[in-house]
Amino acid sequence: MQNTLSKKSNSSVISSFFVAILKGIMVSLLMILLFAFVLKLFTMDTKIISYINQIIKVISILVITFTFVRKWPNKAILKGALCGVVYTVISYLLFSILNNSFSLSKGNLTDLLFSVLIGIICAVIVKAFKK
Repeated sequence: MQNTLSKKSNSSVISSFFVAILKGIMVSLLMILLFAFVLKLFTMDTKIISYINQIIKVISILVITFTFVRKWPNKAILKGALCGVVYTVISYLLFSILNNSFSLSKGNLTDLLFSVLIGIICAVIVKAFKK
């Protein structure tokens, strides 16, 4: 009986995680489309694009972490870090496919570490506001 309950709980955690990741990726795609539309309407300095991309990443990781950690608050910091890692890997793969180019650099590692940090910070925030 306990083993069956544990399997159901694990599958619920995993399905909640993938739902959260899907929500985060959808938020990213929608925000990128919106930003592309704004760029088309207005002329902006190209330097702003990298800042906006980071803001989009932070918001997406916040959505993922909020969705997942709110429902499963134990080990929130670990889950927040996991949210950041998985989001970064999936978004990298998705946008590499869209660009038709895969290239790894030191920037990717920095990006991954930034995402882990953002995931942890978001998890702490979610956990603090849950109380």
